[in-house]
Amino acid sequence: KQIQANTMTRIQIPPMPDPGTMPPARTISIYGNPEAQQRALHEINEIIALPPGQPSVGSGAHGA
Repeated sequence: KQIQANTMTRIQIPPMPDPGTMPPARTISIYGNPEAQQRALHEINEIIALPPGQPSVGSGAHGA
């Protein structure tokens, strides 16, 4: 929801992985103007690149 608000896009992520993908993967859909789609994709790729368990910027999580 945060990325949608930041980029003025609508993002759909399916609840289940794509059939036959190993490791399990999900294909997302990004709706909006092309520039907004690219910004959303960039933000999503930054989150995917984070090490597991590390909070993303803007997630509302705080370090101890």
